Amino acid sequence: SKYRSITNAHQLPLSNLTILVGPNNEGKSNLLSALTTAMRLIGMHAKSVGLERAGGLARYRDIYEWETDFPISLQDKTPNGQTKFILEFDLTESEVSEFRSEVGSKLNGVLPIEIRIGAARRPEFKVVKKGPGGAALTKKSKLVARFLGSRSDFSYIPAIRPAAATSDVVSRMVRRKLSSLQNNEDYIAAVEKIGELQKPLLDELASDLESTLKLFLPDVNSVEVSVAERNRNYYTRSDVDVLIDDGSLTTLERKGDGIKSLAAISILYGAVPEDGASILALEEPESHLHPSAIGRLREIIEKLSCNTQVVVTTHNPLFADRLNPERNILVRGNKAVPAKSINEVRKILGVRASDNLLNARYVILVEGGTDITGLSALLAHRSSKISGALQSHDMAFKEIRGVKNLLSRLSSVQNALCSTHVFLDNDEPARERANAAISEGLIAHIDIQFANCKGMKDSELEDSYSPDLYRALLADQYGVKLDVSEFRNSSRWSDRMRKTFQASGRLWNAATKTKLKGQISDLVKQHPEGALLEQKCDGVLSLVHALEEKLRKDQGD
Repeated sequence: SKYRSITNAHQLPLSNLTILVGPNNEGKSNLLSALTTAMRLIGMHAKSVGLERAGGLARYRDIYEWETDFPISLQDKTPNGQTKFILEFDLTESEVSEFRSEVGSKLNGVLPIEIRIGAARRPEFKVVKKGPGGAALTKKSKLVARFLGSRSDFSYIPAIRPAAATSDVVSRMVRRKLSSLQNNEDYIAAVEKIGELQKPLLDELASDLESTLKLFLPDVNSVEVSVAERNRNYYTRSDVDVLIDDGSLTTLERKGDGIKSLAAISILYGAVPEDGASILALEEPESHLHPSAIGRLREIIEKLSCNTQVVVTTHNPLFADRLNPERNILVRGNKAVPAKSINEVRKILGVRASDNLLNARYVILVEGGTDITGLSALLAHRSSKISGALQSHDMAFKEIRGVKNLLSRLSSVQNALCSTHVFLDNDEPARERANAAISEGLIAHIDIQFANCKGMKDSELEDSYSPDLYRALLADQYGVKLDVSEFRNSSRWSDRMRKTFQASGRLWNAATKTKLKGQISDLVKQHPEGALLEQKCDGVLSLVHALEEKLRKDQGD
């Protein structure tokens, strides 16, 4: 409370990945800055920076400046006003035991810390614990802060990412890598061997950075990390140089803003500590990014959130959590509350979704309308989970009207805050467009499938249908019989049907093909129980399994 534009913030639940969304100048950045300020104050308290010393107080000015951080509208009325932060840390069972051993107090698993700071820049730390134990713990606040500091690694990457921000991240990684050498006898006894001992670690670190940077910057040839020789024994941040060869070997400081921006974020992918808690505050990750890199970055952030608690501010709908609306914190009017539905997130971001996607979290992209008719009936018949999701409009189909439109449809559906799954014909054009979508980071391998059939190089959805379903239709309305050699081969359905029509002396063209596909899909809708040809329906059954698995994970079954 009482921090910049924030007069009072309600309790915000932070999950592994929390997204702060909202219009400009509504408080998103201030919430992220508040979290960063509180964590840095705990960090300084943990290091026992002497508050009685002028130097110690001066250092707090870099973290909190009352004249700019306390709400300006309240400064005249409350010249002694304080900003208050409350953070709740959730401890594991082993950490509860370690806390008792190191601090000498019992906890029930939750450690609430209150920090107050005002114009005097003398932070006050309090453990907000009910009962007599709270006062005793407050007296041990430095021990508590050290306990938290030794078990957490906090990183903040602002929207404007200068090289210094990236160097901070690299510095922590270098310290972590080199910490294992502190008790090494050779390291202590022979300073001249330090360079030799450090080199493989720094080379390993450089290799990790190179591999992650190449995810975003394919032109990167190599990365080097070095520590100034004179300071190998006493490492400090300013001693680290990061050199990137993307056609020109230069230090990161001399690269353009785009590379600095990507480097700062991608480096974090390899910066997760091996033990303790890792927390990342990331402001507007889309800043300075080319649109083609946003999809890849989103994947990196999602992977990071498996081991790191990530808090993100964004204006870009691609970074919003589509499947868990409550993980999106809506920030407007200097108030912040968790979203109750994906529609609330769409509205605050100004996203317009088509009518059939208004309530959908999952969208299945298929090539044409006849695919929607047939697949929706088959999936609902084969799976009660999928049937329920379709009926509640939690899952919806959308046609891309030709595989050539796959990339543009993917972008539009994802901008509508929907989780996408793609099902395409198994032919060369579809495979080429799928590869392009994956290469551009628009979709992951796990989210795209094909209508493959056993024994067929190329196939389409109609190859999965039993000919008995539409045999009578062809004979009665088209004068075509299926018991001919032209229909009995391993070519795809459209090719086999064209040759079958031609063998019967019947007209076959694009209009005939479209009409027939529509009629067959209507038959599938009427008789889904017998529509599939069991020996040729691998792709459809795999789709059922994949969609059920997504629903199962989402529902926690």
